Amino acid sequence: MALVSYFCLYIVIFIGLTVESWVSGALCDPDDQRVNDVPVVITNRMYKPKHMRNVDLLFPNSTYSEKQRNNVRKFYGTHEKQEKIDDSAGAEILYDVKYCGKSRKESLTSTSFYGIVAPKDDEKELKKAFKKVEDKGKKKVLFAMHGIGTNPFDQIQGCDNFNERTDSDYFAVPIIWKNANSLAKFCEDKDKNAPKIAKELSDLWPIIELIKKRNVMPMSLMAHSLGNRVLSIFAESRSYSAYMNKETMFKDIYMVAPAVRWNMFNNEENDPIETYTTSLTPQTSTDTDKHNQGNQISLLADKVHVLWNEKDKAGVVYALSTRMLGSCNRHKGLLNNGDNAETRIHRDLKDKVDFYRLQNARFDSFLHHSYQWEEEAVTYFIGNYTN
Repeated sequence: MALVSYFCLYIVIFIGLTVESWVSGALCDPDDQRVNDVPVVITNRMYKPKHMRNVDLLFPNSTYSEKQRNNVRKFYGTHEKQEKIDDSAGAEILYDVKYCGKSRKESLTSTSFYGIVAPKDDEKELKKAFKKVEDKGKKKVLFAMHGIGTNPFDQIQGCDNFNERTDSDYFAVPIIWKNANSLAKFCEDKDKNAPKIAKELSDLWPIIELIKKRNVMPMSLMAHSLGNRVLSIFAESRSYSAYMNKETMFKDIYMVAPAVRWNMFNNEENDPIETYTTSLTPQTSTDTDKHNQGNQISLLADKVHVLWNEKDKAGVVYALSTRMLGSCNRHKGLLNNGDNAETRIHRDLKDKVDFYRLQNARFDSFLHHSYQWEEEAVTYFIGNYTN
């Protein structure tokens, strides 16, 4: 009996020493350097930390003001953890984002990030956010919006690797939005999560435009996969203000492996641009699956680039899903149909929208879909910038 008791005690002690403590209470590991800190992140997956120990470690009061420390927020690096976060606060601009490493480097179960919210009504703090980008020696911002099945760690790591390049003036700023970890939940992302982040980005954008004008820093946007659904909804919501602005919001928009309907730029799906723009009012709102999606996106940028891949098997799945009862897709996707889309493009959009077929990319997997950070795509971003 005593032997059993000692054995149980040993097991308890062993578990206590080896099992990692709950994430909110575990201290960050500064030696875990899988990703670098990033100046700016836009996300709707953050919350106020329950403990101050990591805030004290990452944002000491000797360097940061009490106001900044009170505005520190945390977000997880994995789907499993971020699913539990209340996103009712909407999207926020976080700056001075720091990676909180963990000792178990073989696992991503407890990775997390901390950053300071730039209050929407505090221009001084907002300027600090993008000043961090300038301090990196870059001259242009590339907002990077992911698609389905992407966790924050992977999104930040992709941007981080891109930002290490010395042959580009672009600095990638990750946009991280709530998305499912499974393709089986595609419709939930398309119909619920994508519209939510699109509205929140629309609410944030006047602030980002202010920073752009103050800092005179050109901005472009890259959207991958279902991130282009977010883009199309956002474009619809900002179409009037985009048209009324003297200059476009973005220099370039790069739509990579776009998981949106294939005919969004077609002649039959868009009015002549003059007809469309004269009909715009501050209250203009349309069903995003109907007319003028191509016009709406074109108003946001000097140039729109569609990067597609005929081997993209996500396009095959997208097309098959249109035949399924209750599917949220009614048309084939643009993913692998760039040639058909380019042939049928509206005449008013021909000079605004370029199509590029991927030729030599080292594709990620069986799907041949996640090539947004492959060399061929990245070289295209860098080489096709509108001055």
